[in-house]
Amino acid sequence: MNIKNIVKRTSRYRLIALLFVAALLVTAVPRAFAGTGELSGSGSASYLAKWGSSGSADGQFATPFFADTHAGYIYVADSGNDRIQQFSEDGTFIKAWGSTGTGDGQFNNPNGVAIDADGNVYVTDSDNNTVQKFTSEGVFLTSWGSNGSGDGQFATPRGIAVDGSNNVYVADTGNNRIEKFTSGGTFIAQWGGAGSGNGQLSTPYGVTTGPNGNVYVSDSFNNRIQEFSAGGTFVRAWGSSGAGDSQFSTPFGIDTDASGAVYVSDSGNGRIQKFDKTGITSRSGGALERATASSSSPMAWLQALPGTSSLWTRSTTASRSSVFRGISRS
Repeated sequence: MNIKNIVKRTSRYRLIALLFVAALLVTAVPRAFAGTGELSGSGSASYLAKWGSSGSADGQFATPFFADTHAGYIYVADSGNDRIQQFSEDGTFIKAWGSTGTGDGQFNNPNGVAIDADGNVYVTDSDNNTVQKFTSEGVFLTSWGSNGSGDGQFATPRGIAVDGSNNVYVADTGNNRIEKFTSGGTFIAQWGGAGSGNGQLSTPYGVTTGPNGNVYVSDSFNNRIQEFSAGGTFVRAWGSSGAGDSQFSTPFGIDTDASGAVYVSDSGNGRIQKFDKTGITSRSGGALERATASSSSPMAWLQALPGTSSLWTRSTTASRSSVFRGISRS
């Protein structure tokens, strides 16, 4: 599977932290994460629970990508099944909505999910090149976007995030830019452009906002993180290609917590890195389930549940089977 067709998402609702991790490991040795995890910084991790399997029934998945949380529920973009699934925090299936198609409430490879302060659900319908908005119960509200490079158009949008004012930020991956909208889909601004200079992007996947109102982007193929003001002014960048601290191999998922710490899924290195708000590494670890050499493009994301010390991780292998695993992050 081409890495450009793989994504993880960044979305946004947090009381403490929300973190998605996408891990690409094609030739990694077999390793399960159990008991105390491999962490090169402070802290440990252990399994708490798991749910999910490969399939199309309620609670099953086919290549799930991004997720987000709100009011004790987890919303998952079940991309291969062209639907959104809602769960309680213990993994109990609540409901699902969506089907394959181009109509309202239908999807073609939904990737990103984000929840606003009112509980509305925003989905990047990637291969339809639209954003769709729903109530928390899955009732369709509106949509916007079309294929192209003009204002408000998309080329395979991936990550999505909502700030405290309900502004919506979309990682317009194929156009190498970030687009900003009102909650109703009115275009506000865009920034980026293909390149490796400050403020330029190369296949950005994840986007999130911090408590300072700034926007953080996983500039995936430039192997770095970029920070912008809410209006798109470049603030700083950090990272380079490699496996050391503050280096990356195709970072995908990104999020922040209430303190402003930034979490990044360093996908190609099979780990999560945590930074302070200035980009200084404070912790990194291989808290991801590794796949065997026979697996093709396994992925995982990690999410910190609001108000708890728990993380949830999702692993996907060549068979597209997926399980959600609870991890203590104490």
